[in-house]
Amino acid sequence: MGGWVQDTHTSEQEMLTGLFVILVVTALVLRYVLAEAPTKDLARATLPLPRPITLSEAVEPPPEAVSLQPTFTWTRIRRNGEIFLGIHPLLTSLLGLDYSLELLPDDAAVEKGEPLLKIHRGKRELQVFSPVRGMVVEGNTDFSPLPGWEGSTMRGGSWVYRIAPAGKWAETPLRLEGEDASAWAHLQYRKIRDFLFRTEIHSEVGLAAADGGEIPAGVMSQLDDSDWEAFQASFLHPPEDAREE
Repeated sequence: MGGWVQDTHTSEQEMLTGLFVILVVTALVLRYVLAEAPTKDLARATLPLPRPITLSEAVEPPPEAVSLQPTFTWTRIRRNGEIFLGIHPLLTSLLGLDYSLELLPDDAAVEKGEPLLKIHRGKRELQVFSPVRGMVVEGNTDFSPLPGWEGSTMRGGSWVYRIAPAGKWAETPLRLEGEDASAWAHLQYRKIRDFLFRTEIHSEVGLAAADGGEIPAGVMSQLDDSDWEAFQASFLHPPEDAREE
C-alpha cells in the first residue's frame, strides 16, 4: 500500500484537501438547487371529505352562483374577483370516502391545463387539471364534510382552493351553468357507466343498472391500477383549449 501511494505522488494531506473541496462544491450545488426549486410542489393534505351521495344527486344542476368546468371542477366567483374552486360531486361520489387530497401550497402560481391537485386512494391516484390561470390564495384546510352542492356557497364549505385568477376569467368558455351544467354531468355519467361496463367489475355495475339502481358510490375502490389509469386518460385531462395552446 505504501508503494502505491508513493507511485501516485498523492499525499494524505492532498487527499484530504481534495475531499474538502468536493464537499464544499457539493454543498454549494445543493444550496443552489434547493433555492431554485419550484414552489409549486404539491403538499400532501389529508382532509375530511364529503360522504358519498347518489349519482342522481351528483348530476343535479349546481346552485345559481356555481358553474362547472370539463375538468370535473366547479367554481364560484367572489365579489372581489377571486374564485372558490372545488371538485365536482360526481367525482367525489365515485371515489367514496377513503381518499385524501394533495394540494398546491398557498401563493403557488398555476396555469390553465396544469396539474391542480391529486386525489389519493391507497397507492392509486388521480390528477385534476386547472381550468384557470392564476395564483392559489388559500387551500381549504377546513374542508367541511358536506354532501353534494351543500357548502359550495359557504366560507368553510366544500371548496378546495381560493384562487386569484389572471386574465379575463369572465370571458373563458369553460363555464357551464344551469341546464348546460346538468346536461354535461348526465353525459359524463353515461360515459362513466359505459366505461365501468368494460372493466372487470362490469357484472356488479350491470346488476345495479338492470335493477334500476345507480352506479354504487365509492365504485372506484373496486378498480385495478390499469382501470384507474384508463379513467384518468378518459375523463380527467387538461381543458381542450389549453392542450391546443
